[in-house]
Amino acid sequence: MVIHMSMPVCYVGLLTSLLCLLSCVRVGETLEGPPGSVCPGLGNVTQECCEGWVRAGETCTVRTSPDNRGTEFVVGFMQNYEDVNSTSEPELELFLTSASSEPANVTIAAPGANYTEHLVVTTAAVQLVTLPLSLMLNGTERAQKGVQVTADREIILYGVNKERHTTDGFLGLPVDVLGKEYFVASYTALDWSLPSEFAVFGVENGTSVNVTLKGWVYHDGRDYYPESVITFTLDRLEAVQIQGRYGSDLTGSRIVSDKPVSVMSGVRCTYVPKEYCCCDHLVEHVPPVNTWGRRFVTVPLAVREAGDIFRLVAARDNTTVNVTGVHVSPRTLDAGDFWELDLWNSTDTHMTIASSLPIMVLQFSKGQESDNITTDPFMMYLPPVEQFAADYTFATVDALTSTAYTNFVNIVIKTSETSGLTYDGNPLPNATTWSPIPDTDQSATQLYIATNGTHKIKHQSAIVTFSLLYYGFSSYDSVGFPGGLRLASISGGCDVTEPIAGDGVDNDCDQLVDEELLNGIDDDSDGLIDEDLADINHDVDECGLGWADCHPDAVCVNTHGSYKCVCKPGFTGDGKTCWARSTCAAYGDPHYITFDGGTHHFQGACTYTLAQNCHNHTLPYFNVETRNENRYGNPRVSYVTDVTVEVYNHRIVVEKNKIVYIDHVITTLPAEPRAGLTVKFVGLYVTIETDFGLKVSFDGNHRAEVVLPDLYRSALCGLCGNYNGDVSDEYLTPDGTQAATDVQFGNSWKVEREGEQCIENPEPPAQCSDALQQIASELCGTLNDPNSVFAPCYSTLNPESTVETCMYDMCALDGDLTSPCNNLQAYADSCAEAGINIGTWRNATFCPLSCPGNSHYSSCASACPATCTDVSAPQYCNFTCVKFSPSTLLSRKQSLQLLCQRLSCHLYRRVCTSVL
Repeated sequence: MVIHMSMPVCYVGLLTSLLCLLSCVRVGETLEGPPGSVCPGLGNVTQECCEGWVRAGETCTVRTSPDNRGTEFVVGFMQNYEDVNSTSEPELELFLTSASSEPANVTIAAPGANYTEHLVVTTAAVQLVTLPLSLMLNGTERAQKGVQVTADREIILYGVNKERHTTDGFLGLPVDVLGKEYFVASYTALDWSLPSEFAVFGVENGTSVNVTLKGWVYHDGRDYYPESVITFTLDRLEAVQIQGRYGSDLTGSRIVSDKPVSVMSGVRCTYVPKEYCCCDHLVEHVPPVNTWGRRFVTVPLAVREAGDIFRLVAARDNTTVNVTGVHVSPRTLDAGDFWELDLWNSTDTHMTIASSLPIMVLQFSKGQESDNITTDPFMMYLPPVEQFAADYTFATVDALTSTAYTNFVNIVIKTSETSGLTYDGNPLPNATTWSPIPDTDQSATQLYIATNGTHKIKHQSAIVTFSLLYYGFSSYDSVGFPGGLRLASISGGCDVTEPIAGDGVDNDCDQLVDEELLNGIDDDSDGLIDEDLADINHDVDECGLGWADCHPDAVCVNTHGSYKCVCKPGFTGDGKTCWARSTCAAYGDPHYITFDGGTHHFQGACTYTLAQNCHNHTLPYFNVETRNENRYGNPRVSYVTDVTVEVYNHRIVVEKNKIVYIDHVITTLPAEPRAGLTVKFVGLYVTIETDFGLKVSFDGNHRAEVVLPDLYRSALCGLCGNYNGDVSDEYLTPDGTQAATDVQFGNSWKVEREGEQCIENPEPPAQCSDALQQIASELCGTLNDPNSVFAPCYSTLNPESTVETCMYDMCALDGDLTSPCNNLQAYADSCAEAGINIGTWRNATFCPLSCPGNSHYSSCASACPATCTDVSAPQYCNFTCVKFSPSTLLSRKQSLQLLCQRLSCHLYRRVCTSVL
């Protein structure tokens, strides 16, 4: 679609600065740009549209999702039956509503009828506009009878061609999803005077069209026979209507153009099936072939007793079609062939249809005399499963007769997701019944629409898609069409593209669109995170509505497109299950704070068991080991240098400087080795988290932390103690005896590693001089100051043990000033873990933090920084804020996307080959 406004562009030189290169993400084709770009350029200069915009002539325009919502439509009306005995006038109607919460300014123009209408439509109601009858095409004619509808924001459009007892409607398709190849959808003609028909409308001037016919046609003064080709040229809003001759059924006729066109298709008026009265107009706005799919689920029409008729139309030769739910053999179709299935007297048969190549499926309502139910024929396009959407806005249609339509919608959705549907903001009616579809995970319902007007049906999750087909029955009359659908180009070639939330594009080429939430989780289980994002504006506030299934000890966070449950401070878990928890930490010249709150110091420079499930085999097994190394050339001082976690049959090693190995393979974070096990950056830490409440964090320098639920009470062993609530027995060794000293206790938990040379029994630190003792007391005493920035945490975490370890390290390291900073950081991190942000305590002169290039220090930054693998992480992050953040240069999603591309990364599964 084209929005005629001035849009942002970027002028990019091939060798320009990094700042310039990061100012826009390249989308679509580049435009020729003038020299003298806004960035100091070298070499050729190009002009490119920024992220979220695409080229439209010499300007850029907003890129929107390919679906039935749009800002420009070209539609028209084919010839309907003329009832000479009718006392009411036929009507050509458009139904319009805004697709967003904002009103839309709409213009309807039909130059061929000298007609223009301006109106404002809102999402609260559907506006009905009646068009001049002169716009209806007649016979095999060529005329300027196209109708253009434009809006300043996306709208939804339906068209209804209404005559007494012969009405049908269509869902309008916007210009941005129109294509260059179509196949005609029609039915057997009743007689020569009520032919099969279709109409092609020009969208651009000078459009060349070729039609390969499936039946006899008289056009432009001559006869055409089946398989012959009609060629004509269309200008904008010009239409050519072609009708069958000798009762020919034109279904399967192929339309090919050199520019996008709009195609209406159906029958002037016919019986369905041919043996049963009465005649009704059939029409659909046919989608182009590139939007067709391969998987379909059918649902019978409500209240009917004679069953339904389906037609399956192929676009390519050698298309194999399999149908389950009825006793038929697979069939192979060539391009333009169709397979008709009459489910006679079948009121509860659901079919599943699978094809080797894309097909079009049409559902037909039978005539009233087939079962004497108040209704009549209509033709309805069935969206493939690949094009199901997550929300729909539709309006009921009124009848020209005194008998109002009885309205229904058919819905197909995954069985496990039915409870998430809402109808006008409320749960579905209690009387709603679901029918499981055999051999699938889908269920269907025929929902009665009790009140006329505008209605909205959506799912609370933007990635749970479903189909919605609207239809209405009246006496010898009916209407039916899709309530909406996606129209992504999925049947042709595919190129991997960068995702923009809700773009409706198959970004990862899996023939599905928008199947991921912006939540850092691999929602579609394809090994990628946030690679094909659903619309973040599809926002149902599950938290506010009380729909979230969070644990009582968790808080619900609206992630705008979904929600996430986060355990409150003092608890651990995935938010849907939370347990009271305890924390063990090793930091500095290692000091150990046990699960039971005890403190001990041990400077061994080997590998040790920090925490392990030793005694409760009904709980998930895990093992956490730390390796210590001497630092500063001092054999009396050691620090944690790597952490190993064994859980769920995976081995995860986090080395110094945050290098991560998973099962011996170096890995870029975030990663999810299996369901319920994640490894990601959280502030300064690499954090390993499981679905049973274990969380292990390591800052890559000295501090390791283990968080466990109280389910593990009395089940543990290692340097973190047994977690039994008794501090007096913290020194238990592997043989169950109590160690006499810190060194004896530490050495008892040494892990033998082949080839490792280590110091088991280090000498104790040297005695601290009085002068150094005084300095240490002053620096570390910051934690005793009631006016300190740390004071808000004192009532939750007693700082005395940290003061003690701080002074210990300063003495052991002969006054090294990094030791008090490490200890203060450890205390601040423990406070943050408890839900208390103590604010900024570092500055340029006191404990300055040296950040990597292109980053800066922050006391409360996103716990989920953007990475090459997950550029959207900060947008859905809901963890406690942490120290350190990416700089503003790289915090913008589009900047990092481009940067990652420039670092020779592979899209989505990126492994950077160079660093900043």
